[in-house]
Amino acid sequence: MDDGAKKAVSDNPTDVGPQIRRLLSARVSRRQILKASLIGMGGLAAAGGLARLESLAAAAPGRGRWRQIGLKIAPGLRTGAAVANDGGRRVLVLFSGGAEADTWTWDGLTWTRQNPPLSPPARVGASFAYHPPTKTAMLYGGMNPKGDFLEDTWLWNGRTWIAASGTGPRARSRASMAFDPARGNVVMFGGFNGGLLGDTWIWDGKSWRALSSSSSPPPVGAGFAYSAAAGKLITCGGTRFQGAMGGSQETWGWDGSNWSEVSFGSSPPARKNAAMAADPEGRLILLFGGLNDRGLLGDTWRLTSVWSQDTQTPAPSPRIDTSLVPDPSSNSFLLFGGADRGKLMGDIWA
Repeated sequence: MDDGAKKAVSDNPTDVGPQIRRLLSARVSRRQILKASLIGMGGLAAAGGLARLESLAAAAPGRGRWRQIGLKIAPGLRTGAAVANDGGRRVLVLFSGGAEADTWTWDGLTWTRQNPPLSPPARVGASFAYHPPTKTAMLYGGMNPKGDFLEDTWLWNGRTWIAASGTGPRARSRASMAFDPARGNVVMFGGFNGGLLGDTWIWDGKSWRALSSSSSPPPVGAGFAYSAAAGKLITCGGTRFQGAMGGSQETWGWDGSNWSEVSFGSSPPARKNAAMAADPEGRLILLFGGLNDRGLLGDTWRLTSVWSQDTQTPAPSPRIDTSLVPDPSSNSFLLFGGADRGKLMGDIWA
């Protein structure tokens, strides 16, 4: 990887402007990407070959384990890619995460690069969530290769991208977004546009609407997912301070009209820019990695009615800005890419 890519992500990922510009302008050849991908899969090959996805679904109930997946065709090295579970078509959708505006789908066995007639511009740090009532995946914002913050809304219908019209939130990247099944809306909170944003918006499938609350969670770098136990969307971690190394240990819940702090017993250590996702029913939330004042994290936590840590090997290496999404086709979560300081990643774990 060239010097531009190595410097793309520093130990202070809140200051995203210069880092993302370097990341998107870095020239990484196909040969370099292939070489890095093979190195990332080496541990799996040495352990006895590539894991069969069927074995993931056979894992004992209530007990999680990580398996690395090695594939000949995959999206490649990237960080901050937008990934969502397209429940209507039972595939995962990935968009960009670098200088290329590429769209990929995952059917539980293979990645397929799509060729839609219309596509959003390339970006990193976009927000992406599936809206079941309209059977579309909704993409918002992010940062383009020039370092501009974006304020566009795009819908993926399984065949092509559609640019949504109308006014919406201010331009931003790194906003937290998730579908709220209790109320049928996509909720987006916070983000960064040169300064920290703490506003809350909902997308009803047709338009944006701003909501207000007397208090709110840390606005940047918080995990966001629906908890059936709480009956709320919850955030975990994040930061309230621009340029701060460490993250928060706070957990907040959104009830449809207000934010309030919630407790699930002992909580994971403070962090920001971690990966967090829930299964489609919200029965299990998975949290992985991130960054705090001690450095990069590679721990795995699960939330049902209380937080508990899963300690196991092998497991993904410590990283930030990785993509995590539920994959019902194999009864698992899929974790993809991310960054370890200046090192871009393209490995895939379930």
